[in-house]
Amino acid sequence: FFPTSPAPQGPPNAEQLHTQAKRARYDSAPGMDGWRPGELKLLPRAAWEQRANYLRLVYKLRKSPSAYYHIPSPALPKVDKFDPPSKQQKHPTADKHRLLSLMSALYRIEPGAQYHRHTNWLLSWIHPELHGGLPGHEASEVSWDIQSHVEQALADGEELIICMMDYWKYFDAMEPDFVRDFMTAIGIDPDYANTVHDIYKNCIRYIKLGRSYGNGFTSTNGSGQGDVYSI
Repeated sequence: FFPTSPAPQGPPNAEQLHTQAKRARYDSAPGMDGWRPGELKLLPRAAWEQRANYLRLVYKLRKSPSAYYHIPSPALPKVDKFDPPSKQQKHPTADKHRLLSLMSALYRIEPGAQYHRHTNWLLSWIHPELHGGLPGHEASEVSWDIQSHVEQALADGEELIICMMDYWKYFDAMEPDFVRDFMTAIGIDPDYANTVHDIYKNCIRYIKLGRSYGNGFTSTNGSGQGDVYSI
């Protein structure tokens, strides 16, 4: 399974950006620039005409606005859904937290619009048994298959072993150069891939606990959990 047709090229246009902005949720958290996605939802289409013009320059230079390079990382406790509440830690240690990447609200609009531009192209070649991040699919569909096997084994009186696996530190292990090269290899616009690559190579991250931010630091690996581009 590999693409046989080229992916959409160039940045999203004003109509695509405006449509994506209207999908934003009012309760979504802002990035470090303070803008909430719900506030961008109120902007008229004319505002996105200016943004579309600006994005063409961004793609040409492969450089993003400075606000995009400052990324807060809220630390969310990891919870084992199979553990009863009595066994779950009330105050988890540092290694029992998941760090998200809370990108700028404006940034979130742009790859969101790109995702919808690429939907038909993705569905034209991607394996039909892949479910996560695709329209008309849900990751939970895998669980339905497992449940069917369990029910069949119970009905037939057979023993059944199921192995559920997860990649350890999957997003954290992603190396920006590899991601960029992979994206361009499957046909993603090189200007788009290199623009996002520049953010991840040069961004400053800030761990956030509650309302408090830690000191900024850089990292060599990692794709943002919560970034549509990562999916």
